[in-house]
Amino acid sequence: MPAEDLEAAVAEFKGQPYFPQVAFAIRTRLLDRLGDAGHPEATATVTETSEDGEVTLDFEVHAGPRVSIAGIEVRGTQRMDADFVKERLRLQPGDRWSTTADRASETALQRSSLFDKVRLALVAPEPGAPAAEVPAGDEPRTLLVEVGGAPLRE
Repeated sequence: MPAEDLEAAVAEFKGQPYFPQVAFAIRTRLLDRLGDAGHPEATATVTETSEDGEVTLDFEVHAGPRVSIAGIEVRGTQRMDADFVKERLRLQPGDRWSTTADRASETALQRSSLFDKVRLALVAPEPGAPAAEVPAGDEPRTLLVEVGGAPLRE
């Protein structure tokens, strides 16, 4: 992702009054932008300097690898078919991972009210496991979906 895109994402903060939450807000925005571009391991660290009442925030950003979903593994579905879970995911094999799709997938599973625990994680694909084709240059990962059943209700 070009530095200009990241700078544009936080341009509204330039020249505005400073308060301690600004650095957190900028960092979050940078990580969300990188996440939506397929970089789940992005990092951003801030260095704050103050001179004559003016605060300067310098961010060091590392994008990490761009990731696509090679496959999906579902765990914890003793009472239902894993396909039920997969149908509610906003990420499918072959898709580039994104923060927005990951959060939407987790929310969709939680809203089903069938699970009291939902956890999504990216893991290295098992050797020899069937894998979807991913875009050139992307690192293939398996989307691990762990769910825990809520008590049955009548």
